[in-house]
Amino acid sequence: MRCTTSLTTHFAKASTSLVSNQPIVITAFGSLETAIATALARGDLWWLPELYRQKSTLETPAARERSLRQALDTARAQSSRSLECRILASLATFVLFYLMTVFALSWGTTALKYSRATFLIIQLVGIVFFAGAVLFHLITLPVEFDASKRALAQLTSTGAVICSAWSEGDRSR
Repeated sequence: MRCTTSLTTHFAKASTSLVSNQPIVITAFGSLETAIATALARGDLWWLPELYRQKSTLETPAARERSLRQALDTARAQSSRSLECRILASLATFVLFYLMTVFALSWGTTALKYSRATFLIIQLVGIVFFAGAVLFHLITLPVEFDASKRALAQLTSTGAVICSAWSEGDRSR
């Protein structure tokens, strides 16, 4: 219990760096380094793969790969399938994001003849609009479900849907 409390404290310090006046990355990185050192010194290796994974999100791409590899090796040594899957998902997300960014940036600067700075602004605007569209869809999702139920009720009441399974709510057929 003592080791869990200590590591939890270091996670809390990394999280509270958002409201402190110190640079967020430096504070979080320092807290993660301290948590890793504490875990190694005490032999509390249970959450070590997760600490390495969290550390990788704050590092440069070259160091990120090393931290993710270290996290993956530690998780495999512990036979922790859930942490291994989580680390592989982080690695896949990083690789996909990196490839998409590099491909789009190289295409925009060579084929479309935009400057690097201009194309990065265009990408940022696209990301903001995409995030807005996702947010809009999430907000209006309950309305869509309600509209579908009302449409199904109306089709059933007018006889447009003849199958009795639809009217009883069994949609498996």
